[in-house]
Amino acid sequence: LHWFIYDYKNGAPFLNEASTQIIRDAISRDRDGITIWYFDDKLTMFERIPIATRNEVTGLSELRKGAISYAAKALTLNQSAKNYQALARYYQEENSVIALEYMIQANALGVTDPLLYNALLFDVSSEIQAAVQSSNDKILTPFITSGLDKKVLIAGSDVLSYAIATNNPDATQILLNAYVQSLSDAQRTNFIQKALLVIARENSEKCLSRLLELGINTDFTLEGESPKSVAEKFGSKKIIDLLNN
Repeated sequence: LHWFIYDYKNGAPFLNEASTQIIRDAISRDRDGITIWYFDDKLTMFERIPIATRNEVTGLSELRKGAISYAAKALTLNQSAKNYQALARYYQEENSVIALEYMIQANALGVTDPLLYNALLFDVSSEIQAAVQSSNDKILTPFITSGLDKKVLIAGSDVLSYAIATNNPDATQILLNAYVQSLSDAQRTNFIQKALLVIARENSEKCLSRLLELGINTDFTLEGESPKSVAEKFGSKKIIDLLNN
């Protein structure tokens, strides 16, 4: 049941737990479908408007926004696992990435909801997969900087390996930039060299061409392997041709 609650005098949601339970009990007795409820400061019903009398899509959007506002203010007052979980639920249809971040916080504080957590992992994975395919910097960079890439697999792979395997140079460049921006020079070099070995293994010639255009050095050996030796090992002919030119 989707709902949101306003103190009609102050235009703000109730935050008191006892008040919340009274309101929930009242709403649970309503069997006429999803409704918008307004309460006064003494918890007597002020006005009730069935969604059926309004535009359905607009009504549901208003309900979600109200619920998010309510839960966010509750979290400000009490950073409990249940409040993090509530925000995860309310954000699920609005922004799965934000929802997953809240659910991870709830898990860390001891509240687990495997069904919701797995659903969010699936939703975020699908969203990031689409972002890789469209090379969407506004989605991919925050995904990396938030650390969610350590939790979410894309088609069974980490996001950078997926971008490389699909031979997407734009997404690969975006992801590499996001990963190395806070690294030292030595760490940055090591990270890019590891990516080059993956590129060689996957025969992703478009990704290699992009890195060559950017002036990235391919003449190196890392843990006994070089881009050329990996390409030869996996039969990556397009990579071998590029490296030989």
